[in-house]
Parts: sequence; C-alpha cells; structure tokens
Amino acid sequence: MMPGAGPAGQRAGEAGVRMAARYVTGLVGALERYGERPAIGAGPRVLRFSEVLDTVHRLAGALADAGAGRGTGPGTGLACVTGGNRPEALLVRIAAHLLGARLTQVVTGPAVHGLEFVLRDCLPGLVVHDVPVPVTGVPLLGLDDLLARAAGREPAEVPVRAREEDVARVTYTGGTTGRPKGVASTFGAMAARDDRRGAAWSGTTHLSGTTHLSVTSLAQRAGGRCLEQLRAGGRVEILDPFTPGEFAAACRRLGRVSTYLTPPMVYRLLDDPATAGGVPGLEAVSYGASAILPERLREAVTRWGGRWRQGYGMNEAAVISRLTPADHEAAVAGRPELLASAPNCWPPSAARPRASRSRCATSGTRYCPSGARGSCGSGRPR
Repeated sequence: MMPGAGPAGQRAGEAGVRMAARYVTGLVGALERYGERPAIGAGPRVLRFSEVLDTVHRLAGALADAGAGRGTGPGTGLACVTGGNRPEALLVRIAAHLLGARLTQVVTGPAVHGLEFVLRDCLPGLVVHDVPVPVTGVPLLGLDDLLARAAGREPAEVPVRAREEDVARVTYTGGTTGRPKGVASTFGAMAARDDRRGAAWSGTTHLSGTTHLSVTSLAQRAGGRCLEQLRAGGRVEILDPFTPGEFAAACRRLGRVSTYLTPPMVYRLLDDPATAGGVPGLEAVSYGASAILPERLREAVTRWGGRWRQGYGMNEAAVISRLTPADHEAAVAGRPELLASAPNCWPPSAARPRASRSRCATSGTRYCPSGARGSCGSGRPR
C-alpha cells in the first residue's frame, strides 16, 4: 500500500479539501462545469469557460515560478497594476486566488492617488504591470511577459492552495483625503459576502440568464461582480473605455444585460441623444461609488425601466444599506423621497436589534419605524 493511501491518509486528504477556500473552489468548479459556454468577452474575442480555466492554470504556474504564493509576511503578496480594464487582469486575479496569494490590484487613472505608497504598503513579493510603476525594490514583471510565459507552459492543473483564513485581497481607498488605506479581505469573508448577496438577489436577478457588462474598475467592485457572474455560469463582457455609444451598442449586441454604473456614467447616458430615451437590452442596473441626484435617478428609472439597485458603503465597511428594486418601483409610483435614501440595512440580519449591527435610528435614541427617516450607524442606539 502506498504511504498515505489508507484511511488515515484519506482523512487527511479530505481535511485538506475541506480547508480549501470555498470562494476559489466554487469558481474553479464553475469553470469546469460550464466548459463550452462563453465566459469573458472584450470586443470580438470571447473566451469559453474551458479556455479561462486553462489560461488560469498556466498563469498560476508562471506566477508561482516568479515567487507568488501563500503567505502573510513582507514579500509574499502580489500586486497587479494596469492602465485600463484589460480582461487579462481578471485572469491574473483568478490565478492569484488559486495560489492563495495576497493580491492588491490597481487600475491607474485620475482617481488613483499614492501609487508608490500603495506598492510599498502592500508588501508584495512581485509587481505585475503594463504601465510604468515606481521602483520600490520589488521584482517587476510585465503583464505581457507574464502572459507569454504562461502561454509557453505545458497544460497542467494547479490545485487550489488558498485556504479560508488566507487574505485574498487588500483593496485600497482612493487616497483623496490622505494616505490610501488598505482593507484586507479573507477568502472566507468573501465567500460569506457572496452567500448573502446571492440570497438577496434570488428571484430578482438571474445572473446566469444575463451578460454582465463591466465598465468600471476591475480593481474595485467590478472585479468581484465579474467573478460572481462566472460562478453562476453567466457571461462577462468588459468594455473599456466607457462611452454612451459603445455601451448602447454592447447592450444591443449582447441582449439581456446587467451592469454596474457610477452616477457620472448615468448622467452621461441620460444626456447623450443615443441613450437618453432608453438602452435596449439593459435589464438590471446597480449603481454607487458616490451620491446620485434623486431627480436624475428618477429620470433614468422612468425612461429606461429595468431593475435598479443601490448599495451604500465603503471599502472599509463594505455595503451597510441598500435601495432595492422594489424601492425604486415604489419611488416612481409615488414615493420619490426614497431615491434620496438607502433605507434597508445590510446584511438583512441587521434589521434585528442587536449589538454591533447596522441600524437606522432617529437622533441616536430609538429605532426607526418603517417609512420614517433616520441615520444609519453601527451599534445599539442609546
């Protein structure tokens, strides 16, 4: 009998499987399960799920050869800096997750401040990039060079090395009010977040029946939203740069589309003659990242229809309250004041009085009854 082949070895192997990060094993399972479906598109090129899985295994091998892998100390993380929303950056993210590497992603642009500080603070052992980056003493690897190394490798499966307690991502705040702040998320926390979101979306947004059109930074919320779509067997389309005309053309071409927009994008679509009256194919819109003008939101919901959802939160605290599709419908039917709020505490368990949970209260003294105005905070009102 081979060593480890008996019951004890089997139990050890099963324990190792149980420890593997569910966020990653679920994603890999989807890539295997939906093999010949279209997965990621960017213009004329579309990768099938099987092609994504093959590329991710190759990238994981190339990244491991370059020193990326699990670890919590200095020089163990991976940073990926790109000048735009390249689909390859999404593949690098999945490969990093496969390895259990602590990943910091940055898509450079006017809203990014303190890049050198971020690259020093996240303590990477490797920086992958397709734009010039500050020299910090950490090995640099061009994204195109990484892709070439991956393409030259023999196909080989890389097992999931990530564990629930490993830090999956360190996401940085914008740095507009000072030094950017790094917010760490474990694989376990990311899986729990997806579980809650999936339960809340049940019956309102069938991810596998739509194409998710990604138009915002893959280093932020959009990247995770794309992985949710893939996990559900749905297609992702990456559009960069965003213009109303290209957005409308993509919606017409793709059919049933869901997307995430920032308020300035909503305004541009409302003000452009090609999209002001409606966007055929657009079925579901999530929006956030900054405050939106209620009157302009009402215009969009009324003109375009579809399901609308808002999340209010920040990198440090994730989403703490929401405006649901039902709230948007009620707003255009006679309760316009809803569009100036996000009244539903998130996660839904926050609606029950308990310590250290988000709750809507008036003047910090008592919980709000349904329909009343108040402020959303953390902890138990005094």
